[in-house]
Amino acid sequence: METIYKPITVFVGYDNGVLYSKIGRAPENFITYDFPENYRHPWKHVESIEILCRNWNKHHEKVAMCTHSPYIIDHLVNLMFGYKAKDKAKAAKLLRLKDLDSFIDQKDVAVYFIGDDGGIKNILEEDGFINWESLSEVSEYVGQVRWDIQEE
Repeated sequence: METIYKPITVFVGYDNGVLYSKIGRAPENFITYDFPENYRHPWKHVESIEILCRNWNKHHEKVAMCTHSPYIIDHLVNLMFGYKAKDKAKAAKLLRLKDLDSFIDQKDVAVYFIGDDGGIKNILEEDGFINWESLSEVSEYVGQVRWDIQEE
């Protein structure tokens, strides 16, 4: 089986147990993080993905991560767009980066969604955006239900 891992690999979804039963653990040369967002402020989510990308660029430390954090995923997209930016200094300032080495080439990134049926789907689009279709259902429901309650 061809590997689905790239230097920065992120899994999002219902259950990391399903992930491990489907594809096994990450290769030995990967650092693995299960839900680094647990018990951390959202700014720390942002910082954590910056550190992981920087460590790949400087030290070639590969990472496989399971997360439910939209902050981590969205900021990873920011870092990929920053990598492609013409004015990297401006992009770094907008992103509050401490180090330009936190920008990451999209070719080094994989983002997968693990469905409740155990299916694994690449959700990183060719244009660098994340296909939020599978994740936005929860946000839409949570955002809409309060309006439904108020109408009663």
